[in-house]
Amino acid sequence: MRVGLGIDPTFTATPDESTWRWIYRESHRQALIGVLFCGIERLPATQRPPKDLLLKWAAEAQVLKVLNHLMDSEAARLTNIFDSRGMRSTVLKGQGNARMYPTEGSRMPGDIDLYVEGGKKRVLALLQAEKWMDEDNNISYHHVHLKPNRKGVTVEVHFRPSSGVHAPLANRRLQQILNEEIRHSTLCEKGFRVPTQIFHLLMQLAHLQHHFVEGGIGMRQVVDFYFVLQHASFNDIEVMKKLTKRTDTRQMAAALMALLEQTMLLDRERMIAEPDKATGSLLLAIIAEDGNFGKYAAREHQNHWIRFIKNRQRAFQLLRLLPYEVAWSELYHWLHLFVTLPERIRKGSVSLRTSTTTPITQ
Repeated sequence: MRVGLGIDPTFTATPDESTWRWIYRESHRQALIGVLFCGIERLPATQRPPKDLLLKWAAEAQVLKVLNHLMDSEAARLTNIFDSRGMRSTVLKGQGNARMYPTEGSRMPGDIDLYVEGGKKRVLALLQAEKWMDEDNNISYHHVHLKPNRKGVTVEVHFRPSSGVHAPLANRRLQQILNEEIRHSTLCEKGFRVPTQIFHLLMQLAHLQHHFVEGGIGMRQVVDFYFVLQHASFNDIEVMKKLTKRTDTRQMAAALMALLEQTMLLDRERMIAEPDKATGSLLLAIIAEDGNFGKYAAREHQNHWIRFIKNRQRAFQLLRLLPYEVAWSELYHWLHLFVTLPERIRKGSVSLRTSTTTPITQ
């Protein structure tokens, strides 16, 4: 990963074939196919993977470049459409992050997260009037899906700038700060608006924390955050040090800074919190085991009851890392379970797989 990002010049030893095939599998598990292929291109011929694997990897990396171009053009098209309706929009995460990568088209794209100004009522009214909203998909706390795109691009329209954090008071402060900061978004060279680096940092830190507690995150999101930090000014870093305390994200920031220092040799001057090595090691271990967004966790492939028990065990494990966030998340989980249980029983479904958020693909 460090070679792919240009942090290290080359490997200290030559991987054998079995090691290369393991690296390839991990590139899929962590959604880093393009980033790691950039590393392969930098290696001397003697250190590269077997030819069959190299050709397969190269083809997949090329597909990513095409997909990134498609996502950029779709984000620009949607920006123009909402502008024509008098609704200002900003691209969150995704293609905004992709702009910061040193090799264009190397980031694994997901869907398009588009924040549209105007508030929930006004945004939903527009989507319903234009018949753009996917009626089969529930409206979540912060966003709604558009109808499936004929080009295969999934679009989430956000009427709140973030899924937030679980602690109510901290979340209120977070949303207020982000609502103010996103007003300063600007049109980029690709034809869509992107937010400020402070917005990128705070929103994505909260996003990482929220979804790490709910199910998991992967190294793709960590690499994203690394580049957001690299493109931030030192004034942005100082502002973030204060904002993490106000939004109850400081512990996650401390773990993330330790992880970035260990894996990507992040400079201390770029850190938004004092690194906590113990919690950083725990964070890295869980990411390595569970893969991108926790999709490869063993619990995800077990029956409802075992998964329920495993998720509670995981919550207990994470109390050490994020005590307040986990406590609030569990409270919401149990409240949601008991509120919906009568309806589940009536329909003959008593599955314990519940969530306070919609599935995340980006």
